[in-house]
Amino acid sequence: MTEEQVSALSQNSLNNPARIKATDYLVESLKLIVTLSTILFGGLLAYSAKSSLLILGWSFYVSLMGFLLSAITSIVSINSIINKIYRCEDDAIQQPRVKVVVIFSVLFLLVGMVIGAIFLSKQTAVINPSVPSPQPSQLQFKAMTLHFCPGQSSIDQPSCKNNKYCDANQSSHKEDNGKMKADILAIVNNQRLIDVLIVGSADKNELAGNCKNLFGSNNGLARARAESVIPWFTNGPEPLILTRVPKNNSTLPEETEADRSVIVRLLYENKEKYKN
Repeated sequence: MTEEQVSALSQNSLNNPARIKATDYLVESLKLIVTLSTILFGGLLAYSAKSSLLILGWSFYVSLMGFLLSAITSIVSINSIINKIYRCEDDAIQQPRVKVVVIFSVLFLLVGMVIGAIFLSKQTAVINPSVPSPQPSQLQFKAMTLHFCPGQSSIDQPSCKNNKYCDANQSSHKEDNGKMKADILAIVNNQRLIDVLIVGSADKNELAGNCKNLFGSNNGLARARAESVIPWFTNGPEPLILTRVPKNNSTLPEETEADRSVIVRLLYENKEKYKN
């Protein structure tokens, strides 16, 4: 192309302000597409790095590819238009190749945005799964005390020694202990046990004769009393067995009844919630 032809084309372009304006609009639009694609591309990369996702999925990579191709095709379009204008081709934006590349730039951007939205929606569903709202706690606690006669290791067995106090109070102890046992068995059979604590105790009266042969010491008698309750717990966790020292320094049977006992502490909840 001669200098005269270049000069003539340049003059023609200057005399066509409408075409110059349209070219400017298209170039600025392509620059905006490049900017948006770059920002969204970087945003997705930053999101994936922050969330430390091991499996990103196809939507992540397709979205990144869409933004990348949109930016590349937009830059190619801008360079093509600028080169054609530099060569004084004032109809640069009317070239079919330019139109096709511009269309692909917009298309790739839209594809990246749509697939990126799908990717983010999936991640939100994983991070915040739909779960039922927590129900109020249904935990219940109950403590019951079984009383024993001196030398007695089980509520269903006689004492290891003869004792007038035991003979006089055996009927009342048996009735009270029977009610306690029924309550405990009702909880074991109808509720879901979470924790069981059994604490046995004995008074300070030294063991002698047959009682000493059977249990060895007051602590042995206290443990035997606690272990006598274990067979009641056919369901749930294994009971924890403890013994405690007597609180009363007296040796009179009527004053040390609280020390001849087994305390059963139960933590449980309604079994119905686990049926479905």
